Amino acid sequence: MRVLIFGGTTEGRRLARALSAMGHQVWVSVATPLGAEELAGLEDVSVLVGRRSGGEMDALLSRGFHRCVDATHPYAVQATREIGAACAKNFATAVHDWFDRELSEFELHLMPLAFVDLPTNMDGFLLNAEEKNFLSFLEALDKPQADPDSPYSVTVNIELKFTRSKAKDALAAQITNDPDAPAVRLTDEQIREKYPWDYQKLTEECAKRYSDFKQDKTYHAVRKGLMTDSRFGTIRFLDPGNSKSQKKPFFNPNILNELDKHYTKNAATRRGK
Repeated sequence: MRVLIFGGTTEGRRLARALSAMGHQVWVSVATPLGAEELAGLEDVSVLVGRRSGGEMDALLSRGFHRCVDATHPYAVQATREIGAACAKNFATAVHDWFDRELSEFELHLMPLAFVDLPTNMDGFLLNAEEKNFLSFLEALDKPQADPDSPYSVTVNIELKFTRSKAKDALAAQITNDPDAPAVRLTDEQIREKYPWDYQKLTEECAKRYSDFKQDKTYHAVRKGLMTDSRFGTIRFLDPGNSKSQKKPFFNPNILNELDKHYTKNAATRRGK
């Protein structure tokens, strides 16, 4: 991500340092050489020195940044206004160039933050051969080939959420080892949502559910056997890239349906079913 920070404050320097450490491309615009000196030593941070007029800010923003941050001094009211105006002008230019539309067509009273209000949910659909080829082409693009002088940079973030459905036109999804299948990677939050129980929680639920439950070798053998099936459990590594690092098992509650075959439900569980 390409980020332009109009600096001059401690917060601006801290933000530049943090974004650079995360691997983003960072530019910081400061008004004086003293401001540049305070940024000395920050790796992968480009410093731009000099006070800028509104037109110069327009030109700077046209270099194609994903984010523009106003971290100027709270008393620098004029600078804040010019930064906001430059962002709005850059936005209007993008709307015209990309969509051949003019903002005067819309009844806008606030500075726009987005041109298209995307829906929160979208129906799934199957890709045809041409669409699959296009996605393959995008995946094969080498990032270093991106044009640094392009006036625009676009970031797209797509989040998938799988929901059980009995609808006839619902898309089928399953875990597979097929290397040609589309890859969907789960975030830590999604993994914990799918596997919310740790070993202690699972054991407590078993003790409440079964009248003949014992935390013995039989229980451990059955539990470890079910862990090989991703429907029931998963292993989380402290260092995901290192299989020798510390690990901890987590379980999906539906593992109880399998444990029901090995233990006897107590009376309260049978009544509740």
